[in-house]
Amino acid sequence: MSEKKKEYKYPSEMPIYRKMTQVFVMISKIKMKMNKCFRYDIGQEMTKLCLEMFSVLKDMKIAPEDQYKNIRKFLCLYDSLQVLVKTGAQELSEYNIISEDDYILLIPELASIERQALGWMKSIKPTSIQDESPEFVSVPNEE
Repeated sequence: MSEKKKEYKYPSEMPIYRKMTQVFVMISKIKMKMNKCFRYDIGQEMTKLCLEMFSVLKDMKIAPEDQYKNIRKFLCLYDSLQVLVKTGAQELSEYNIISEDDYILLIPELASIERQALGWMKSIKPTSIQDESPEFVSVPNEE
C-alpha cells in the first residue's frame, strides 16, 4: 500500500506552522517580561527570526520546486533562534533574560519544530546538485 502525502491548501493548516504560532506567542510573552535593554536586542531578534520562519513556510507552500532550499533556510533560522533562546536562558542567566520556567516550556516546542522540519527535509529529494551543497558566501578581498 502506498502512502499518500497530505496536501494543505494554506500554510496555516500545516502542523509545523501551528507549532510555530505557539512558539511565536510564547516568545512574545517572554519578550514582554524581559528587561527593557534585552527586550530590544535579544527579544526583538527572536521575534524577527520567528517572522522570517513564517515567511519561509509560506514560500514552501507557494514555490514547491524550491522546498528543499527553503527547508534548509528554515533550519538555519531555527538554529539562530535556538542559540538566542539558549543564550538568554543559560549563558546570561544572571540577568534573568528568559526564566527557567519559560525555557522549560519553550524547549520541547522548539524540538518539535526541528523534528518536523528534519522529517520534511528527508521526504524531499534535492532538485539539483547545487541544493545538496552548502551555501557559501564569498567575501570580497579588502586591498
